[in-house]
Amino acid sequence: MPPNHNQRRAESAMVDRDTDTVGQGALIEFAAVAEWIDAATSRSAKIALLSRYFAQLQDDPLYYAVHYFAGQGFPQRERRLAPIGELTLVTALSVLSGIEPAKLNAHLKRLGDLAEVAALVLVRQSEPILTLEDVAIGLEQLAKTQGRRKLSWVIRLLEPATSLEAKYLTRLLLGDLQIGLEEAMIEAAVAQMTAQPLEQIRWVYTLLGDLGKTALLAQHNQLTQARMQLFQPLKFMLASTVQDPAQVIQQLPQGFAVETKYDGIRAQAHIAPAGKPTNWHPETVFAGIRVALFSRTAADISLSFPDLIAPLASLAPHALVTGETAGLILDGEIVPYQNDQILPVAALQPRLDPESPSADRIASVPVAFVVYDVLYKDGAVLLNHPYSERRRVLESLVLETPEVRLAAAQILFDLESLEQQFFQVRAQGQEGLMVKALNSCYRPGRRSHEWLKIKRAIITLDVVVTAAEITPETAPWFSNYAVAIRTSDGDPTLLQIGKVAVGLSQPELETLSDWIHRYTIEEFAEGMVRLVEPQIVLEITVEQLQPSQRYKSGYDLNDARIVRIRRDKSVNDIDTLDSLLYLVEQTQNWWDSSEG
Repeated sequence: MPPNHNQRRAESAMVDRDTDTVGQGALIEFAAVAEWIDAATSRSAKIALLSRYFAQLQDDPLYYAVHYFAGQGFPQRERRLAPIGELTLVTALSVLSGIEPAKLNAHLKRLGDLAEVAALVLVRQSEPILTLEDVAIGLEQLAKTQGRRKLSWVIRLLEPATSLEAKYLTRLLLGDLQIGLEEAMIEAAVAQMTAQPLEQIRWVYTLLGDLGKTALLAQHNQLTQARMQLFQPLKFMLASTVQDPAQVIQQLPQGFAVETKYDGIRAQAHIAPAGKPTNWHPETVFAGIRVALFSRTAADISLSFPDLIAPLASLAPHALVTGETAGLILDGEIVPYQNDQILPVAALQPRLDPESPSADRIASVPVAFVVYDVLYKDGAVLLNHPYSERRRVLESLVLETPEVRLAAAQILFDLESLEQQFFQVRAQGQEGLMVKALNSCYRPGRRSHEWLKIKRAIITLDVVVTAAEITPETAPWFSNYAVAIRTSDGDPTLLQIGKVAVGLSQPELETLSDWIHRYTIEEFAEGMVRLVEPQIVLEITVEQLQPSQRYKSGYDLNDARIVRIRRDKSVNDIDTLDSLLYLVEQTQNWWDSSEG
């Protein structure tokens, strides 16, 4: 594709910017460079173009640009802003352009890209005035607002934008610039810009969880100053799914550790001497030790589980030394229990209210933190240490209370023992097994074949609610939910996959209905049917997925049931069409045949 006017401008800007700093941090320059990167046909060319652009920025503009090219409004570990829904953006474009939504949707059907529609209908004649900092301010306000109020901030952000700026603002709001960039390529561009080793860039990013801050440290030649930051959550390491235990033997023939896979809430616990108060809650401190619990979306969920604060803080005499490096980061699962028995995950739902739970609710649903990994201890970053060594550190922490438990683990070598262990944990009502290579490092944010999960042979999906309906049987509560999956890891476009209406208790229906009201963006049938922002994630089970032309995914749900509301997940964590197709292919009735 030949370069257009904007692409030629981007090339010129990258060549001449060292003598022209007038536009540093201008959104129009960011957008023009994005056009040029989109036109580049090779990975190396995209990295080189991005590196040259980064080299012309300093401090805040560089910080923002790095995040925006990653398709992020904020540092990845903060994840404060979910993608804005297409309906909200179409409404904003209609307000700004005076064009009816129906005509805009016709443009969308023809162009296949809402960002191209924005560029088509938002034609501003005056000189561009927006900066990357202006975008940051607008995104901050969007992150603070909910429901219909988001629309006004989307309008305010797009209103002064030129055609090209509107195109990339729209894509940023949708969560993907769609120019063929991956996070690894941005890391490589930062390394190339600063002539720093790529592995060092990646390591510092792992420690900080902030790609923009990593770029600034690299620019100022301060990467060696990066330290693990307690109370700034790391990304979680993820496991690959296998349906047949025989696959484990094939992939890990030299032996492996086996742990029970608990069906709870994945959480990361940070524990350290409290020090001086900053912006954290005093309720998270016990006996001078501060504790924070983070979900897989990097949300601080400490106040939802106040009964875990004292037990985790009490690890200090066994686990922590004094001094500036004192601290502990644990990876594990929050599970409900009663009489020392771990309960099904459904029992945990009453504890997941966004507000602090009442004393009665805490007493009725006690929880435990089952620990299965340690990532940091007293100045030692353990991520690159093998699993077997991290396990020895864990076992030295004396995790023996009902509220803080060490996940049981055993070393196995053969298929018969693995299958026997799987059937045993299934009989106990647990989800399945986690299998880990003995020499596996902890790789934050990566899905590894060194960690494998064996789950029940039934299709389980994480989906996002896109619409809700009140039925006569459950009025006035919403109980019928249209749900969707993402197209792929690289394409956040939502694909409808059907409806689900079974599985929630009355209190859960009421909670979810409150959320539906909060996230409503359009109403029909006198409010009985509502389109909602894609914010509410559900875990569902499906007996069968039927091919269907009714929904964009190409499938329809058969006998779907809601397992739980996934407050610990965002729309970025839901299943994709790729993962769905894999599950359809791989799900076999080996469990039934084994029993027979």
